[in-house]
Amino acid sequence: MRKPRVVLSIGRIIMFRDELARAGRRHRKWVLLAALASFLAAMFFSLASLDLRWTDLSLPWLMLSLLVSLPAVILNANELQLLARAGGRRLTLLSAVEVTSLGTLANALPVPGALILRAKALSGAGVSAGRASIVLFAGSTLWIGVSAGVITLLFDDRPAAAPLAVFAMALTAGSLVFLRRGSGTSGALGAVAVRLAMTLLAGARTWLCMAMLGFEADFLLALGYSACNVLGAVVGVVPGGLGVAEGAGALLALLLRQQPTVAVLALGASRVVGLLAAGLAFGAAQAVKRRLSTEVTDESLV
Repeated sequence: MRKPRVVLSIGRIIMFRDELARAGRRHRKWVLLAALASFLAAMFFSLASLDLRWTDLSLPWLMLSLLVSLPAVILNANELQLLARAGGRRLTLLSAVEVTSLGTLANALPVPGALILRAKALSGAGVSAGRASIVLFAGSTLWIGVSAGVITLLFDDRPAAAPLAVFAMALTAGSLVFLRRGSGTSGALGAVAVRLAMTLLAGARTWLCMAMLGFEADFLLALGYSACNVLGAVVGVVPGGLGVAEGAGALLALLLRQQPTVAVLALGASRVVGLLAAGLAFGAAQAVKRRLSTEVTDESLV
């Protein structure tokens, strides 16, 4: 029985994305070092060009950005739960938090990244490899669609707004079709709601990081910068999109006639805060897991 054209097309896209990811993993250490060098150079150049010093940073705004990041970790885990549900299986919140937070950290290290860990978690929950690939692809497509929709808002009076809006709606609708097949309408709409909430929290974190650096900006602009993170994830070659997301933010700032150095610094600071939040969440998940394991062991000895 021949597979539908849409499934075959998705399969080719997934294979191409996997080829890029494999190419990055083969030389992961050197790719990471090159990306890290570029990232640090861009950060220091931006600091120097804006005449900022480390003493100019506001600690209260930094703490607020970290506080905003913690709910985003839970939402990220909830999204993985919804993807597992779309694959016809269940995943506990504790396991999802552990996988997603470790995936965020893994993207910054020369080890398998978030996508591999998510696929492994879905397979461990009983989702077939083929179904897991399609579900993860649908989740990624939804992220791209929502991010494109956010950026469209910044181009509302430019010719690029119309094609961007069509692109965003097409990707969002396409992802909903596949998610609805496995988890129903409520599950698909839940995935959209979670992705929108995660996007807003990412924008809030970027906005707070801009305030930490001493810059005034409207929330929509910060939201647009944070949406550029999706490009780093889509490329797949560079771990965590290091440098790619910041470069995309700088390009967006140029198109909007804003300061690209501010975008680079805000996205770089947001990245660091996000990694710190993921580290705290992973540590907390491990502690809860050990405690539950100890309680089960103690009960078995009674």
